[in-house]
Amino acid sequence: MSNQRPPGLDDPTQDPEQVRAGAGARGPAAQPWVDPNRTQRYTGRRSIADRLKDQSKEPERPVTEETAPPPPPPGAVRPPLASSAQKRAAFGGRSRGAGRIFVVLGAVVVAGLAGGAAAAWFSGWRPDFLGAPASPPAKAPADAPAKPADPKPEAKPGEPAPPKPPAAPAPPAPPSAAELPRSCYTGTTDVKAGAAACGFALDAAGALSFQGARLAERLAAGNAPAQRVVLYPMSPSGRFVFLRACEAASGGKCDVQRLADTKEKKLLEVKAGDGFAWVVWSPKESMALLGWRDHLSDTIAVVATADGKSIRPSTIRTARNRYAVVRLGSVRWRDETSFSVDVKLCPPGRNLSRNADCEKDDDVKFRRRTVKIER
Repeated sequence: MSNQRPPGLDDPTQDPEQVRAGAGARGPAAQPWVDPNRTQRYTGRRSIADRLKDQSKEPERPVTEETAPPPPPPGAVRPPLASSAQKRAAFGGRSRGAGRIFVVLGAVVVAGLAGGAAAAWFSGWRPDFLGAPASPPAKAPADAPAKPADPKPEAKPGEPAPPKPPAAPAPPAPPSAAELPRSCYTGTTDVKAGAAACGFALDAAGALSFQGARLAERLAAGNAPAQRVVLYPMSPSGRFVFLRACEAASGGKCDVQRLADTKEKKLLEVKAGDGFAWVVWSPKESMALLGWRDHLSDTIAVVATADGKSIRPSTIRTARNRYAVVRLGSVRWRDETSFSVDVKLCPPGRNLSRNADCEKDDDVKFRRRTVKIER
C-alpha cells in the first residue's frame, strides 16, 4: 500500500464533532479543527534507477562540450533494421506460401528428370562418358568427275547466232487398261481397218496391235487380211479379250476366233463351235465361258486362258424331244471348277425349229443347275 493519500483529501481534516476551544468566545463563528500532523503530498519520488545511480561508486561525469561525442555524419546513419514481424507484414504473409510452391515445383522437376533418365537407360541409350561406341562419321560421296561441256561453235562478231534445232514432239502415250471406255468391258466393239478402239488398232495389211505393241503381223480372214475385228467384253483386269476376224468391213463371215493376251502380246487360236453370243470370265480369269448354240440347244463352252483350249464341261442333260434355253446373265461361279446357271427345257416347234411360245411362256419355269468342269 502506498503512504500517499488518495486524491481529493489534501484539504484540512474536518471533524464536525470537535470544535476548537474558545472559538465561540473569540469570534462569532466556530472554525473547523485541523490536524497538525496530517500527511503531506510526496513530491520528491525517484525511480529505482536514479537511486541506484546515486549509490554507484563511480561518480557521474558531467557532459561538457569537450567530452560530448561528435555528431555522426548524415550519410553514415543506417536505418533501423525491420523485425521479422514487420518483414512478414511487408510481404503480406506470402513468403511461406511462395516457399512451399518452389519446393513442390523443384520436386516435380527432379522426378521428371529421373523418370526420363530411367526410360532412356532401359531403351539402350548410353552417354558418351560411359564408353558407348561412337557411330562412325558418314562418308562423303565421291566427287563425280566433271563432264566436259560440249564444244559450241563460236559465233563471229556481226553474225547472227545459229538457230537451235526444234525439240521433237513426245509421242502420245497409249491409254492404259484403266483408261479404256466402260463399253469395252460390257459389250462388243468393232475395229475396222485403219481405225482403233479399246486400245486395239488394225491396219489395211491385217496387222493387229494393242496400245502400240504388235500382236499379229497379218490377221487373216479367209484368204485375205481381216478388214474388221469384233471385240467381245474384256476381262476385268483388261488382260484377256476374245475377238473374231471378219472378211469385210461390214457384214461378211467372221469365222476366225482368237483369244488375245495383252500382257504376253500374243493371239491364241480358239475353237468353240460356230461363233458365240456372250462371254463370262471366272473370278481368277483362269477360264472363260462362251455361250453358243448347237442346233437348237444353248451350249456353254469352257476355254482356258493359258492356252486357249476348250475344257469339256458336264453335259446339260435334256429329256427326249426337248432343247435347253439358257437365261442370259444367270451364270454364277461357285469356284474355279464349277458354276450354276438357269436353264429351261422346251419342245421343238414346227419343222424342228425353236419354240418361241415356250421360250416366252412364264409358266414354263427356269431351273437352277450346277455345271462342273471336267479336266
